Amino acid sequence: MMAWFPYASTGEDRITYDADTSRWIDVTTGDYGNYDLQSSKGWTGKKIVWHDLANVPGKDVASSADVTITKVSDTKMTSQTAFKTVKGRSVGLTGTCTKQ
Repeated sequence: MMAWFPYASTGEDRITYDADTSRWIDVTTGDYGNYDLQSSKGWTGKKIVWHDLANVPGKDVASSADVTITKVSDTKMTSQTAFKTVKGRSVGLTGTCTKQ
């Protein structure tokens, strides 16, 4: 949960490879009707970049940057992205995923 979305939420993320277009496809769905569709050319070294195909622009989001995921180690990955709201506010997002 986050301060701006204080509700418990679950979702499902599925990744597949589209051989016809030589790209990875990430389909995400959630229990509040949320969804997303992203594509990637795949890993380059320790990084993979995902490009949003579905949700930008939107009601509150004017534009967004690609999501870059970096493999730090066998047990840790980081992510970075940003978006701009329709009111002109720029928001940067970073995340860390740690396997235990």
